[in-house]
Amino acid sequence: MNRLIGLLSVGIILSAIFGYVLTKESESEASSGDLEFESTSRINTDIQRQEVLNSASSEQNTNLLINLNQQLQKLTEQNKQFEKEIAAIKNTLQNSQSSQQQNAIQNIEPETETNPELVFEQHFLNESIDENWSLTAEDHFRRSLEQLSNNINDLQVNDIACSTSLCRLEYKLGSEENIQTSIQHIGNQLDWDSKSFSEYSIDDNGQVTIKGFYMREGYDYPTQLVGAN
Repeated sequence: MNRLIGLLSVGIILSAIFGYVLTKESESEASSGDLEFESTSRINTDIQRQEVLNSASSEQNTNLLINLNQQLQKLTEQNKQFEKEIAAIKNTLQNSQSSQQQNAIQNIEPETETNPELVFEQHFLNESIDENWSLTAEDHFRRSLEQLSNNINDLQVNDIACSTSLCRLEYKLGSEENIQTSIQHIGNQLDWDSKSFSEYSIDDNGQVTIKGFYMREGYDYPTQLVGAN
């Protein structure tokens, strides 16, 4: 009897232990499931948050590009406007210079009867250029003046230019001593058989500037000066 009672007690204790173990395993499995769900939920939340951040960053970049394009268009339009304004200013300056030149020519016309140099100058400026003859004549005067400069130390050539019917020379001498003789000597050495006209001026330092006009063979002086020496 006592032995039976002992066996029943042992069975009851084992049954209790087995039930406790099953309960703990169930609780452990439930706890593990909750942890896995919580971890999955957190990962999904992080992914959603990153997607929101990426979307916001992409939108900001798009807006920045749009803003830069708008600024570039404004700068391009401003540059075109500046180019138009610069072109208008250049055109105004060119017209102004042309007008000034015309006024200068008109202003010297009343003086042409008493100022031969202005008559020659105006005739020279208004005349077209005979390319072949002008190059040949300019070369002749250049070589002649180079030879003269070997004998006249203070001779300085400023300009040699020819058009169709005449050439214009401008040169300087360092002193006004025997100026007329020097001009005549230079004129003879230039070896120019056609008509010519020369005038000179003296600055405050005593330096002499001579401007001469040499007619092409077969051409007479400008009509206003026919008969001039």
